Amino acid sequence: MIKSIWLLLTVLSVTFSLAAAETSPRSATVPLMVAHNRAYVEVEFARPDGSRRNARFWVDNGNPDLTISEPLGRDLGLDISKPEKNEDGMPVAYVTLPRLTIGGMVVETKDSHAAVVLGDAHIFPEKQVEGILPSTVLKHYQVIFDYPEKRFTIAQPGVLKPRGKRIACDIYPATGMALMHVMIDGKANAVTLDMGSAFTLFAEELVQKWTTDHPGWPRVQGAVGAANMFGAPYEAKSILMRLPEMQAKSLKVKNAAVVSMPKDFFDWYSKKTTRPATGAIGGNVLKAFRVMIDYPNSAIYLERKIDRPDRELNLVGLILAPSRDRDGRFGVRGIAKKDGKDTVEDVQPGDKLLQVDGVDMQGLTMDSVIDSLRGKPGDIHTLLLDRKGKQFTVKAPVRMLL
Repeated sequence: MIKSIWLLLTVLSVTFSLAAAETSPRSATVPLMVAHNRAYVEVEFARPDGSRRNARFWVDNGNPDLTISEPLGRDLGLDISKPEKNEDGMPVAYVTLPRLTIGGMVVETKDSHAAVVLGDAHIFPEKQVEGILPSTVLKHYQVIFDYPEKRFTIAQPGVLKPRGKRIACDIYPATGMALMHVMIDGKANAVTLDMGSAFTLFAEELVQKWTTDHPGWPRVQGAVGAANMFGAPYEAKSILMRLPEMQAKSLKVKNAAVVSMPKDFFDWYSKKTTRPATGAIGGNVLKAFRVMIDYPNSAIYLERKIDRPDRELNLVGLILAPSRDRDGRFGVRGIAKKDGKDTVEDVQPGDKLLQVDGVDMQGLTMDSVIDSLRGKPGDIHTLLLDRKGKQFTVKAPVRMLL
Protein backbone atom coordinates (compact mmCIF):
# COMPACT_ATOMS: atom_id res chain seq x y z
CA MET A 1 0.00 0.00 0.00
CA ILE A 2 2.76 2.44 1.01
CA LYS A 3 4.68 1.58 -2.15
CA SER A 4 1.58 2.25 -4.26
CA ILE A 5 1.02 5.64 -2.61
CA TRP A 6 4.69 6.56 -3.16
CA LEU A 7 4.41 5.56 -6.83
CA LEU A 8 1.23 7.62 -7.23
CA LEU A 9 2.86 10.69 -5.67
CA THR A 10 5.88 10.29 -7.94
CA VAL A 11 3.68 10.08 -11.04
CA LEU A 12 1.68 13.12 -9.94
CA SER A 13 4.89 15.08 -9.29
CA VAL A 14 6.29 14.28 -12.74
CA THR A 15 2.95 15.06 -14.36
CA PHE A 16 2.75 18.40 -12.56
CA SER A 17 6.32 19.29 -13.59
CA LEU A 18 5.63 18.45 -17.23
CA ALA A 19 2.40 20.43 -17.19
CA ALA A 20 4.16 23.42 -15.64
CA ALA A 21 6.87 23.28 -18.29
CA GLU A 22 4.29 23.10 -21.08
CA THR A 23 2.34 26.11 -19.77
CA SER A 24 5.41 28.21 -19.03
CA PRO A 25 5.84 31.22 -21.34
CA ARG A 26 8.74 31.02 -23.79
CA SER A 27 10.12 34.37 -22.69
CA ALA A 28 9.84 36.80 -19.80
CA THR A 29 10.86 40.39 -19.16
CA VAL A 30 11.34 41.68 -15.61
CA PRO A 31 12.92 44.76 -14.01
CA LEU A 32 16.70 44.83 -14.08
CA MET A 33 18.03 46.26 -10.84
CA VAL A 34 21.48 47.82 -11.10
CA ALA A 35 23.55 48.65 -8.02
CA HIS A 36 27.28 49.36 -8.03
CA ASN A 37 27.08 48.56 -11.78
CA ARG A 38 26.01 44.97 -11.00
CA ALA A 39 22.87 43.33 -12.40
CA TYR A 40 20.12 41.87 -10.17
CA VAL A 41 16.72 40.33 -10.86
CA GLU A 42 13.92 38.90 -8.78
CA VAL A 43 13.31 35.16 -9.04
CA GLU A 44 10.56 33.04 -7.56
CA PHE A 45 10.47 29.65 -5.85
CA ALA A 46 7.71 27.51 -4.37
CA ARG A 47 7.90 26.68 -0.66
CA PRO A 48 7.01 23.18 0.53
CA ASP A 49 3.51 24.41 1.44
CA GLY A 50 3.02 25.73 -2.10
CA SER A 51 3.34 29.42 -1.20
CA ARG A 52 5.55 31.68 -3.26
CA ARG A 53 8.97 32.86 -2.19
CA ASN A 54 10.60 35.76 -4.03
CA ALA A 55 14.34 36.36 -3.81
CA ARG A 56 16.76 38.90 -5.22
CA PHE A 57 19.50 37.20 -7.26
CA TRP A 58 22.78 38.57 -8.53
CA VAL A 59 22.99 37.79 -12.27
CA ASP A 60 26.62 36.76 -12.57
CA ASN A 61 27.37 35.27 -15.97
CA GLY A 62 31.07 35.36 -15.08
CA ASN A 63 30.45 32.66 -12.48
CA PRO A 64 29.32 29.06 -13.13
CA ASP A 65 28.23 28.34 -9.52
CA LEU A 66 24.56 28.42 -8.56
CA THR A 67 24.59 29.60 -4.95
CA ILE A 68 21.97 30.63 -2.41
CA SER A 69 22.05 31.89 1.17
CA GLU A 70 21.32 29.74 4.20
CA PRO A 71 18.16 31.70 5.18
CA LEU A 72 16.71 31.14 1.69
CA GLY A 73 17.64 27.45 1.80
CA ARG A 74 15.91 27.00 5.14
CA ASP A 75 12.82 28.88 3.97
CA LEU A 76 12.57 26.55 0.96
CA GLY A 77 12.78 23.50 3.24
CA LEU A 78 16.03 22.23 1.72
CA ASP A 79 18.10 19.58 3.47
CA ILE A 80 21.29 21.32 4.61
CA SER A 81 22.17 18.79 7.30
CA LYS A 82 25.24 17.41 5.51
CA PRO A 83 27.69 20.30 5.09
CA GLU A 84 31.00 20.02 3.27
CA LYS A 85 33.72 22.43 2.19
CA ASN A 86 33.75 23.93 -1.30
CA GLU A 87 36.93 24.79 -3.24
CA ASP A 88 37.23 28.05 -1.31
CA GLY A 89 37.01 26.27 2.03
CA MET A 90 33.54 27.65 2.86
CA PRO A 91 30.94 25.35 4.46
CA VAL A 92 28.18 24.55 1.97
CA ALA A 93 25.38 22.04 1.52
CA TYR A 94 24.70 20.85 -2.02
CA VAL A 95 21.01 20.62 -2.81
CA THR A 96 18.44 20.22 -5.56
CA LEU A 97 16.52 23.45 -5.91
CA PRO A 98 12.74 23.57 -6.27
CA ARG A 99 11.32 25.02 -9.45
CA LEU A 100 12.74 28.47 -10.26
CA THR A 101 10.80 30.98 -12.32
CA ILE A 102 11.52 34.47 -13.64
CA GLY A 103 8.50 36.52 -14.63
CA GLY A 104 6.43 33.35 -14.75
CA MET A 105 8.85 31.51 -17.04
CA VAL A 106 10.30 28.24 -15.74
CA VAL A 107 14.11 28.42 -15.77
CA GLU A 108 15.94 25.10 -15.82
CA THR A 109 18.60 24.57 -13.15
CA LYS A 110 19.29 20.84 -13.43
CA ASP A 111 22.75 21.37 -14.99
CA SER A 112 23.84 23.51 -12.04
CA HIS A 113 24.95 21.92 -8.76
CA ALA A 114 23.28 24.29 -6.30
CA ALA A 115 25.13 25.15 -3.11
CA VAL A 116 23.67 26.65 0.06
CA VAL A 117 26.37 28.75 1.71
CA LEU A 118 26.16 28.14 5.45
CA GLY A 119 26.79 30.59 8.26
CA ASP A 120 27.57 34.26 7.71
CA ALA A 121 30.10 33.79 4.89
CA HIS A 122 30.13 36.99 2.82
CA ILE A 123 29.84 36.01 -0.84
CA PHE A 124 27.04 38.30 -1.98
CA PRO A 125 27.78 41.96 -2.70
CA GLU A 126 24.68 43.20 -0.83
CA LYS A 127 22.90 41.99 2.28
CA GLN A 128 19.52 41.68 0.60
CA VAL A 129 20.90 39.45 -2.17
CA GLU A 130 20.02 35.80 -1.57
CA GLY A 131 21.52 33.99 -4.53
CA ILE A 132 23.59 33.95 -7.69
CA LEU A 133 22.07 33.24 -11.11
CA PRO A 134 25.13 31.86 -12.92
CA SER A 135 26.35 31.16 -16.44
CA THR A 136 25.52 27.44 -16.13
CA VAL A 137 21.84 28.39 -15.96
CA LEU A 138 21.91 31.20 -18.53
CA LYS A 139 23.78 29.14 -21.15
CA HIS A 140 20.55 27.44 -22.25
CA TYR A 141 18.81 30.68 -23.18
CA GLN A 142 18.81 33.97 -25.00
CA VAL A 143 19.18 36.79 -22.47
CA ILE A 144 18.99 40.58 -22.74
CA PHE A 145 20.44 43.05 -20.23
CA ASP A 146 18.95 46.40 -21.23
CA TYR A 147 20.82 48.60 -18.77
CA PRO A 148 19.45 52.01 -19.84
CA GLU A 149 15.84 50.76 -19.82
CA LYS A 150 16.41 48.67 -16.65
CA ARG A 151 14.93 45.51 -18.19
CA PHE A 152 16.07 41.88 -18.17
CA THR A 153 14.71 39.36 -20.66
CA ILE A 154 15.22 35.61 -20.74
CA ALA A 155 13.89 33.44 -23.56
CA GLN A 156 14.00 30.00 -25.03
CA PRO A 157 16.36 29.56 -28.03
CA GLY A 158 15.19 31.24 -31.23
CA VAL A 159 12.49 33.39 -29.63
CA LEU A 160 14.24 36.77 -29.59
CA LYS A 161 15.18 38.76 -32.67
CA PRO A 162 18.77 40.09 -32.48
CA ARG A 163 19.51 43.82 -32.46
CA GLY A 164 22.77 45.72 -32.47
CA LYS A 165 26.34 44.89 -33.49
CA ARG A 166 26.95 41.15 -33.69
CA ILE A 167 30.12 39.77 -32.09
CA ALA A 168 30.92 36.08 -32.27
CA CYS A 169 31.92 34.46 -28.99
CA ASP A 170 33.08 31.09 -27.70
CA ILE A 171 30.89 29.47 -25.06
CA TYR A 172 32.63 26.98 -22.80
CA PRO A 173 30.09 24.11 -22.60
CA ALA A 174 30.91 23.15 -19.01
CA THR A 175 30.52 26.65 -17.55
CA GLY A 176 28.58 28.69 -20.12
CA MET A 177 31.09 31.53 -19.92
CA ALA A 178 31.37 33.63 -23.09
CA LEU A 179 34.74 34.70 -24.48
CA MET A 180 35.28 37.23 -27.28
CA HIS A 181 38.08 39.41 -28.65
CA VAL A 182 38.65 43.15 -28.30
CA MET A 183 41.43 45.17 -29.89
CA ILE A 184 43.45 47.42 -27.56
CA ASP A 185 46.62 49.20 -28.59
CA GLY A 186 46.62 47.27 -31.88
CA LYS A 187 46.50 43.83 -30.25
CA ALA A 188 43.71 41.28 -29.76
CA ASN A 189 42.74 40.42 -26.19
CA ALA A 190 40.56 37.49 -25.13
CA VAL A 191 37.93 38.87 -22.74
CA THR A 192 34.69 37.75 -21.18
CA LEU A 193 31.46 39.69 -20.93
CA ASP A 194 30.84 39.74 -17.18
CA MET A 195 27.64 41.36 -15.88
CA GLY A 196 28.57 40.16 -12.40
CA SER A 197 31.61 42.44 -12.34
CA ALA A 198 31.04 46.06 -11.34
CA PHE A 199 34.08 47.16 -13.33
CA THR A 200 36.11 46.18 -16.38
CA LEU A 201 39.10 44.09 -15.36
CA PHE A 202 42.43 43.36 -17.03
CA ALA A 203 45.41 41.31 -16.00
CA GLU A 204 47.94 43.18 -13.90
CA GLU A 205 50.88 42.46 -16.21
CA LEU A 206 48.95 43.80 -19.20
CA VAL A 207 48.02 47.05 -17.41
CA GLN A 208 51.62 47.46 -16.29
CA LYS A 209 52.75 47.09 -19.91
CA TRP A 210 50.30 49.80 -21.01
CA THR A 211 51.65 51.99 -18.20
CA THR A 212 55.20 51.58 -19.51
CA ASP A 213 54.35 51.87 -23.20
CA HIS A 214 51.93 54.79 -22.80
CA PRO A 215 52.88 56.99 -19.83
CA GLY A 216 50.36 59.59 -21.02
CA TRP A 217 47.34 57.33 -20.56
CA PRO A 218 45.44 58.63 -17.48
CA ARG A 219 45.84 56.43 -14.43
CA VAL A 220 45.62 56.39 -10.66
CA GLN A 221 46.72 53.88 -8.02
CA GLY A 222 43.80 52.45 -6.07
CA ALA A 223 40.53 50.79 -7.03
CA VAL A 224 38.09 53.60 -6.29
CA GLY A 225 34.42 54.00 -7.17
CA ALA A 226 32.80 50.92 -8.69
CA ALA A 227 36.27 49.40 -9.12
CA ASN A 228 36.24 49.16 -5.31
CA MET A 229 34.16 46.00 -5.57
CA PHE A 230 34.71 44.07 -2.33
CA GLY A 231 37.48 45.88 -0.48
CA ALA A 232 40.05 43.12 -1.07
CA PRO A 233 43.61 43.92 0.09
CA TYR A 234 44.95 44.12 -3.48
CA GLU A 235 42.48 46.90 -4.36
CA ALA A 236 44.65 49.47 -2.56
CA LYS A 237 47.48 48.84 -5.06
CA SER A 238 45.42 48.18 -8.19
CA ILE A 239 46.01 50.46 -11.18
CA LEU A 240 42.98 52.28 -12.50
CA MET A 241 43.50 53.37 -16.12
CA ARG A 242 41.51 54.98 -18.92
CA LEU A 243 42.03 53.37 -22.33
CA PRO A 244 41.80 55.57 -25.43
CA GLU A 245 39.82 52.91 -27.28
CA MET A 246 38.58 49.32 -27.19
CA GLN A 247 37.23 47.81 -30.38
CA ALA A 248 35.16 44.67 -30.93
CA LYS A 249 34.52 44.15 -34.64
CA SER A 250 33.07 47.49 -35.85
CA LEU A 251 32.03 48.62 -32.36
CA LYS A 252 34.35 51.12 -30.66
CA VAL A 253 34.29 52.16 -27.02
CA LYS A 254 36.37 55.23 -26.22
CA ASN A 255 37.89 56.28 -22.89
CA ALA A 256 36.77 53.18 -21.01
CA ALA A 257 38.10 52.91 -17.47
CA VAL A 258 39.66 49.58 -16.46
CA VAL A 259 41.31 48.24 -13.31
CA SER A 260 44.16 45.76 -12.89
CA MET A 261 43.68 42.37 -11.23
CA PRO A 262 46.38 40.08 -9.79
CA LYS A 263 47.78 37.27 -11.91
CA ASP A 264 46.25 34.53 -9.77
CA PHE A 265 42.78 35.94 -10.43
CA PHE A 266 43.00 35.45 -14.18
CA ASP A 267 44.78 32.11 -13.74
CA TRP A 268 41.71 30.97 -11.79
CA TYR A 269 39.26 32.77 -14.08
CA SER A 270 40.74 31.16 -17.21
CA LYS A 271 39.93 27.68 -15.94
CA LYS A 272 36.30 28.49 -16.76
CA THR A 273 36.81 29.72 -20.35
CA THR A 274 37.66 28.02 -23.65
CA ARG A 275 41.15 29.58 -23.57
CA PRO A 276 43.05 31.93 -21.28
CA ALA A 277 41.35 35.28 -20.70
CA THR A 278 43.21 38.51 -20.01
CA GLY A 279 40.20 40.68 -19.31
CA ALA A 280 36.51 40.92 -18.43
CA ILE A 281 34.21 43.69 -19.69
CA GLY A 282 32.16 44.77 -16.67
CA GLY A 283 29.23 46.93 -15.71
CA ASN A 284 30.95 50.32 -15.96
CA VAL A 285 31.17 49.83 -19.75
CA LEU A 286 28.09 47.66 -20.29
CA LYS A 287 25.67 50.04 -18.55
CA ALA A 288 25.59 52.19 -21.71
CA PHE A 289 24.31 49.26 -23.78
CA ARG A 290 21.45 46.94 -24.49
CA VAL A 291 23.31 43.62 -24.35
CA MET A 292 21.95 40.41 -25.81
CA ILE A 293 23.75 37.10 -25.37
CA ASP A 294 22.43 34.36 -27.63
CA TYR A 295 24.08 31.46 -25.86
CA PRO A 296 22.76 28.67 -28.14
CA ASN A 297 24.16 30.48 -31.20
CA SER A 298 27.40 31.74 -29.59
CA ALA A 299 26.73 35.39 -30.37
CA ILE A 300 26.70 38.71 -28.51
CA TYR A 301 24.74 41.75 -29.74
CA LEU A 302 25.58 45.22 -28.42
CA GLU A 303 23.39 48.25 -29.02
CA ARG A 304 24.70 51.51 -27.60
CA LYS A 305 21.97 53.59 -25.95
CA ILE A 306 24.00 56.08 -23.90
CA ASP A 307 26.85 58.14 -25.31
CA ARG A 308 27.94 60.70 -22.76
CA PRO A 309 31.04 61.29 -20.63
CA ASP A 310 31.51 58.91 -17.71
CA ARG A 311 31.73 60.91 -14.48
CA GLU A 312 31.49 58.10 -11.94
CA LEU A 313 35.16 58.54 -11.02
CA ASN A 314 34.66 62.09 -9.73
CA LEU A 315 34.81 61.35 -6.01
CA VAL A 316 36.84 61.31 -2.81
CA GLY A 317 39.70 58.89 -3.38
CA LEU A 318 39.17 56.32 -0.62
CA ILE A 319 39.34 52.55 -1.09
CA LEU A 320 36.89 51.01 1.39
CA ALA A 321 36.23 47.59 2.89
CA PRO A 322 33.56 46.17 5.22
CA SER A 323 34.97 45.99 8.75
CA ARG A 324 36.30 42.59 9.79
CA ASP A 325 34.30 42.66 13.00
CA ARG A 326 31.07 42.89 10.97
CA ASP A 327 29.79 45.89 12.89
CA GLY A 328 28.27 47.33 9.73
CA ARG A 329 31.06 49.88 9.38
CA PHE A 330 33.41 50.47 6.50
CA GLY A 331 37.14 50.66 7.01
CA VAL A 332 39.65 52.52 4.86
CA ARG A 333 41.67 49.99 2.87
CA GLY A 334 43.79 52.63 1.18
CA ILE A 335 44.01 56.13 -0.29
CA ALA A 336 44.10 56.64 -4.05
CA LYS A 337 47.34 58.11 -5.36
CA LYS A 338 47.57 60.34 -8.42
CA ASP A 339 50.97 61.36 -9.76
CA GLY A 340 52.45 59.59 -6.75
CA LYS A 341 50.58 61.73 -4.19
CA ASP A 342 47.69 60.87 -1.88
CA THR A 343 44.42 62.35 -3.12
CA VAL A 344 43.06 62.62 0.45
CA GLU A 345 45.08 64.01 3.35
CA ASP A 346 44.99 63.07 7.04
CA VAL A 347 43.33 59.67 6.43
CA GLN A 348 45.15 56.38 7.00
CA PRO A 349 44.50 52.73 6.13
CA GLY A 350 42.69 51.16 9.07
CA ASP A 351 40.57 54.22 9.88
CA LYS A 352 36.82 53.62 10.08
CA LEU A 353 34.47 55.82 8.08
CA LEU A 354 31.61 56.72 10.43
CA GLN A 355 29.81 59.57 8.67
CA VAL A 356 29.83 61.54 5.43
CA ASP A 357 28.38 65.06 5.71
CA GLY A 358 26.62 64.07 8.93
CA VAL A 359 25.01 60.93 7.48
CA ASP A 360 25.75 57.69 9.35
CA MET A 361 27.37 55.06 7.11
CA GLN A 362 26.70 52.11 9.43
CA GLY A 363 24.84 49.25 7.77
CA LEU A 364 24.74 50.84 4.30
CA THR A 365 25.67 48.93 1.17
CA MET A 366 29.02 49.48 -0.54
CA ASP A 367 27.46 51.35 -3.45
CA SER A 368 25.55 53.68 -1.10
CA VAL A 369 28.70 54.57 0.85
CA ILE A 370 30.70 55.18 -2.32
CA ASP A 371 27.88 57.26 -3.81
CA SER A 372 28.09 59.53 -0.76
CA LEU A 373 31.71 60.31 -1.73
CA ARG A 374 30.83 61.43 -5.27
CA GLY A 375 30.20 64.96 -6.52
CA LYS A 376 31.64 67.66 -8.73
CA PRO A 377 35.39 68.28 -8.72
CA GLY A 378 36.09 70.85 -6.03
CA ASP A 379 33.18 69.82 -3.79
CA ILE A 380 34.17 69.17 -0.19
CA HIS A 381 32.79 66.27 1.89
CA THR A 382 33.12 66.29 5.67
CA LEU A 383 34.21 62.84 6.87
CA LEU A 384 33.88 61.64 10.44
CA LEU A 385 36.40 58.87 11.07
CA ASP A 386 37.55 56.71 13.93
CA ARG A 387 41.20 55.81 14.51
CA LYS A 388 41.80 53.37 17.37
CA GLY A 389 38.82 54.67 19.31
CA LYS A 390 39.43 58.37 18.71
CA GLN A 391 37.03 60.25 16.41
CA PHE A 392 38.11 63.11 14.13
CA THR A 393 36.89 64.97 11.05
CA VAL A 394 38.52 65.55 7.68
CA LYS A 395 37.54 67.91 4.89
CA ALA A 396 37.98 65.73 1.80
CA PRO A 397 37.85 67.13 -1.75
CA VAL A 398 36.10 65.51 -4.68
CA ARG A 399 38.63 65.04 -7.47
CA MET A 400 38.38 63.96 -11.09
CA LEU A 401 40.53 60.90 -10.54
CA LEU A 402 40.46 59.82 -14.20
